[in-house]
Amino acid sequence: MKKVLIAILLLAAAGAAAWFFLARQKSETPLPVETVVDRGEPVEPQSEAVRPSTSSGRTEEQPPELDSSPMKIRFEAPAALQLNQPVPVTLLVESNPKGWPAEVGPGARLDLLLRLPVGVKLASEEGWSPAQLPPEERDDVTGPWSLYEKQVPLQIKQGIPPERLAAEKVELKVAEEGVNWIISARARLVQDSQTWAAFGVLFATLQGNEGQFHEIPKTPADIRSAKAS
Repeated sequence: MKKVLIAILLLAAAGAAAWFFLARQKSETPLPVETVVDRGEPVEPQSEAVRPSTSSGRTEEQPPELDSSPMKIRFEAPAALQLNQPVPVTLLVESNPKGWPAEVGPGARLDLLLRLPVGVKLASEEGWSPAQLPPEERDDVTGPWSLYEKQVPLQIKQGIPPERLAAEKVELKVAEEGVNWIISARARLVQDSQTWAAFGVLFATLQGNEGQFHEIPKTPADIRSAKAS
């Protein structure tokens, strides 16, 4: 049962992050986003009423299938967390040969977007530029989210996907204790007027002296158990 609940939380968080990014692209109207409760624990996204379905039955805000997306995103964050201490984190964007578009080649670039909850801060903004948040997010009762963007030019050959497109190092610090703070990223591959997107999620948990970045939702007890084993 515990594994099932963790899987549901992970899918909800990833879907919510992708929904935010895609909805932000399609409309200039401020849209609701997922919130954080209990100082960091994610809740379910908004009701299905705000998720119009396409003719295929797939909601517009769902992330693309893995095989159809040309990229995969993951984070590397091996260091432990301490309150207000910068921790190096690497955002990795890798190609997915099964979904790689044949038309991508010289002149392509990556547009990266990094989204942080109120409890997590970017310790160094070097290479990243703050992006504009919709008013509803700036006034969120859980505190303001922060959004950063960066463009990465690519040196690639036509139709040949490199194994790694980007490895962007950032320094993040947890400024407030919380469980499962949601850190999300979007990579958008741009070739002329065409774009392809992929999404990634990282969680941060810190309570007392127990802190960790992790790829699936965890509780402080899970972190303690992992250290003890």
